[in-house]
Amino acid sequence: MLSPSKRLLLVLLFVFYHPINSLTTCPRQCICHETKKTLQPKTKKSHFPPVLVVAAGPLLPEKTKQTKRERGRDGKVEMKQKSECPLPTGGWEEKVCETSEKSELIISSLGSTYITSLVVHTCDKVTVQNGSFSGVVLVDRLTFIAIGRLYFEPHAFKGILQSPRRLVIDDVTIPSLAPVAFAGLSHIDHFWIRKSQIDVIAMEAFHYLTNIDYIYFHQSKIGRIERKAFSKMYQIDHLYFKDSVEIGMIESEAFSESQVDELIFDGITVESAHDTFLLNLNSESTIFKNSTIFLIPRQEENVIELNEEQKTIERCLIHSSNFNILSPYKLGCNVLEVSSSNIQRIGPVSRDIDTPVFRPEPSLSASLNSVIFSNCSIGSVDSYSFTNYTLSILQFDHSKITSFKSKAIEKSKIQKIGFEGSKIEVFNESSIHKSTIKTLDFNGMEIEIIEKEWIQSSTISKMRIMNSKIENIEKNVFKDSSFGEIEVDGNRITMMDSEAFYGDNQISTLSVTANDLTTSTPSPSLLSPFSHPTSFILANNTIDCSPSDCSTNSFLLNSPKHSPLLYQISNNRCRPPSQSPCVEPRSITIEDHGITCRISSLLADCACTSSTSSIPSRFPIDANISIVVLGDCEHLTLDQQKAEFSQIYIFRTSKLVVLELPRSLKVFKIFHSTVSLMRQERYDHSTVVTPQSWEISNSKVDLIGPFGLSNLQISTLYLHFSRLSHIPSQSTRNSKIQNLIIQNCFLESTQPLFEISETLQMSHSVIFSSPRGLGTISSAQLQNNTLLECCRHPFVPTDYRNPMGLDTIDMDPRCDLHFYGSRCFNLDSVDNGVYTNLPITSSFNCEYHLLPLVFCIFVYFGF
Repeated sequence: MLSPSKRLLLVLLFVFYHPINSLTTCPRQCICHETKKTLQPKTKKSHFPPVLVVAAGPLLPEKTKQTKRERGRDGKVEMKQKSECPLPTGGWEEKVCETSEKSELIISSLGSTYITSLVVHTCDKVTVQNGSFSGVVLVDRLTFIAIGRLYFEPHAFKGILQSPRRLVIDDVTIPSLAPVAFAGLSHIDHFWIRKSQIDVIAMEAFHYLTNIDYIYFHQSKIGRIERKAFSKMYQIDHLYFKDSVEIGMIESEAFSESQVDELIFDGITVESAHDTFLLNLNSESTIFKNSTIFLIPRQEENVIELNEEQKTIERCLIHSSNFNILSPYKLGCNVLEVSSSNIQRIGPVSRDIDTPVFRPEPSLSASLNSVIFSNCSIGSVDSYSFTNYTLSILQFDHSKITSFKSKAIEKSKIQKIGFEGSKIEVFNESSIHKSTIKTLDFNGMEIEIIEKEWIQSSTISKMRIMNSKIENIEKNVFKDSSFGEIEVDGNRITMMDSEAFYGDNQISTLSVTANDLTTSTPSPSLLSPFSHPTSFILANNTIDCSPSDCSTNSFLLNSPKHSPLLYQISNNRCRPPSQSPCVEPRSITIEDHGITCRISSLLADCACTSSTSSIPSRFPIDANISIVVLGDCEHLTLDQQKAEFSQIYIFRTSKLVVLELPRSLKVFKIFHSTVSLMRQERYDHSTVVTPQSWEISNSKVDLIGPFGLSNLQISTLYLHFSRLSHIPSQSTRNSKIQNLIIQNCFLESTQPLFEISETLQMSHSVIFSSPRGLGTISSAQLQNNTLLECCRHPFVPTDYRNPMGLDTIDMDPRCDLHFYGSRCFNLDSVDNGVYTNLPITSSFNCEYHLLPLVFCIFVYFGF
């Protein structure tokens, strides 16, 4: 017999009976009929909702299957037939007809229960209390539908043994989603919140939600997502906010420390969001599509807290969306791609939204690697948009930008900045400031104006402006900056200031080719006389010419006669004038120095007119000569420390004596000459001559004085088909050579030269005796060189041929073929005035510990 309490339970439960003697798989439904009901497991003094369908069919008698209760006026429970509620044909699902007034339901505890599906619907208020699902196995579905107010207390699902495959919240209002409301739920296929309204998603509301395939917000309204509301979710495959989701506010770090493979905002509107709302999210992909988001700065008191190493988003994609402002590094992405979107401003999100101020975040790691904008409309790139960035790529393709403001790129290191097919109204002064850029490319651009000092105090390895239309370029656009190479090709420049390339800059190579240039003054020299490129190519351009400016026209329109010059000018043409321009260079003779010259703008092409000649420190004309070409001299002396020449070329000189070099010298090239380097000792070592390139070709250096190669900083020393005499050991003090290249040369000594060189390339050369100094070179490549052990037979110290008693070595006469006039000992003066012998030893093995690329081929005379 059943006890009275169990009989009461059977009256309150309607179960469809199935003959299988086990738990059924019928779904559970709970609907509200009276003012307040509590759904909980059976106890001695428990109250149950009027209808609760559970899987306990085999325990109940068959006759209870078609009854329901009504509470009479005397408080007794009466049984009535449930004829108005049709049953499903399969018998596995119970449908209950709703006839009573909606009210409140409290789910307090379901106990250790096996439930296939539980549906709660059509109630004014439902509260899911702490631990309500402890011990429950919920197999298929948990659904809340048409609930006026739904509350989840903290840890509502604590201790659940099995989570449902589907959790659906549909047509529901949630005033406040409490912290850790869903903690304990895991291994859910679909978690849907649709057509619902959530006033507040509290901090840590989704804490410890794990192993979810899809979390899906659909056609819902969310008032506020608090800080870290979606934090510490793990192994979430997809999190979607999609199809007309409206969010009032998203606070900072809303998804902090969560692991979400794919986060998608599609078709959403966010009234305001902190600029760091995505920060510290671990995600493969985060996508914004067809969305509108208004970013604001977070409050000062909300200090970013990172418990561990900052989490990052591998790839952020923004497509067809609208942002009022975008601060790239605040998103926490490795790669940011923005396409077909409207961005009002790029820059820091400041307290005063109209005055950008860079506020460094010391706790944020520099995870951002690439930023790409394509087909976008960008109002402005504000000051400090890219401050202290380290990027591989910053790209703007086929986009429209109103302005690139001052210091938009500042103190950053960027491998490549690219502009492709975009329209920019203005590059403001100092748009790029104190930055290091490897490649800066402009291709197919339309630019209205580039203001003066556009690039300031920056270092750029290579810059290209190609196939673009530029309305106006102001003067001094490269202020105090250093460039390896600038290429300007195929452009139409409506108005360019004649001093556009001025500005105390350092440009190694400037190439201006195939352009249509209209300049502020006709016949522009284009190059500053005080600071101009080391190498200059001007070819196939259309320029404005002044018919009477013979000197400048000859520079712009005539090709140089000397091919080794680093200035190559060819095939330029004047815009059709009323008369043909004068292109003859100006001729002058300087008798005091024994030379005559033809002046073409910055270039003086000279020849010697007397047996002894010299180069003046300044030419007696108005033009500021920077490049000097001088040849066909018998005896030429170079002694001009104070001259402001940047390049000197010497051709066909019988005797060239170098006493002093101009401090501003960048290029020094000698061809088909005999040279004596007799520079004097300098006591002021802080003033170091810094030419960028030296070349000695088809020449003989017959004498190097004690200070001939001292106090020099040479980027490249190129010795080609030349002979180098003995180098005194102290003659290279305080000097440094970055790259030493020796080809087809004859070297009497190597040690002083090798010891000041960082890298060495030597090929097809002959060395007088054993090479010394190789051990000090960081990288050396030696190929097809010949070592002649010319000195092999020592004299007896008292021999009449050695009256000073020196340890002298006899030179093999066969060495005269290559080193005629050389000898096997030399006297070097050391600091104390004592003379010592040149050390010469024989070597029969190549045992220098160099890089793997180094190899030696030594050929010895046999006797």
